[in-house]
Amino acid sequence: MFDTMKIAGVIKQARIDKNLTQMQLADAMGVSYQAVSNWERGNSMPDISKLEDLCRALDITVNQLLGMETRTAEAVNKVIAEEELTVEDLKEVAPVLPPETVRKQVEAKRDSFLPDLSFLEDISEKLKEKFSNAHSIHIEYSGNKPRQKKKKVRDLSDLADLAEYLEEPYLGELVLEAAAVSLDGIDDLAPFLSDETLENVVKIARQEDLEEVTEIACHLSDRALDLLAHRLEAAGEWELIADTACFLPEQTLDALVDRLIDREFDPEDLDDLSDLYPFLSQASLKKLAKYLMDRRDLEALEDLMPFV
Repeated sequence: MFDTMKIAGVIKQARIDKNLTQMQLADAMGVSYQAVSNWERGNSMPDISKLEDLCRALDITVNQLLGMETRTAEAVNKVIAEEELTVEDLKEVAPVLPPETVRKQVEAKRDSFLPDLSFLEDISEKLKEKFSNAHSIHIEYSGNKPRQKKKKVRDLSDLADLAEYLEEPYLGELVLEAAAVSLDGIDDLAPFLSDETLENVVKIARQEDLEEVTEIACHLSDRALDLLAHRLEAAGEWELIADTACFLPEQTLDALVDRLIDREFDPEDLDDLSDLYPFLSQASLKKLAKYLMDRRDLEALEDLMPFV
């Protein structure tokens, strides 16, 4: 990866060795004096399209400019030569590429950043072969299909490495496409996603991926958290509700308690309910206390009373 301060020092020393002023180097490069000044202070990097001209003006190589990081230098040389980049190349040079160029590179390698759906085609072909004498079968993938547990699914870590260089609408599109199959690595991407995208992640996440969603609870809006609480409740994931309780809005927790009481729940069925007590409002705690008293559940009531 680029060390901007190290590169800044190389540019400054090479300019001095060539006996050039910052203004003279700027004129040779066709850039402003302020641009050269920012390069030499490490405030910014030269655009990758300018690196070849910069090296020529300073009489140094790209490798000398970028230091001894062979992978980075090779990736930069590929960009200059307009050669095809690998995913690893793109991760190396993304900091000095224009956002539109990064997006185009990601789009060209879209399949490399998203979960592998090829197993669906395999399943479809096997079913067609098995039922060759029956009506033709067409399989469409949806988030409701069961997970193929034995199939290796690519995570989102490569995409997370490029997230800061991509515009959110495009990044969100990729994440939502991936969410239908896997949310591995979503915690690294969450800080770069909009509230709308994150809410949609909560909506379309498969039940078996809800644990991954709880790991990004701190990034979710109140609306998304309320939706997550409903999904966890429907799935009976009380341990995960307890894990996210500190992030859940008070009104969400109050409504949760009301629903529990309305359906006359049995405290013995919810081992993790007591973990919610520190986060409940006094109104909800009193409702629970009354409910437990009416049930004469003294053991559960004893656990609750320190919070009332």
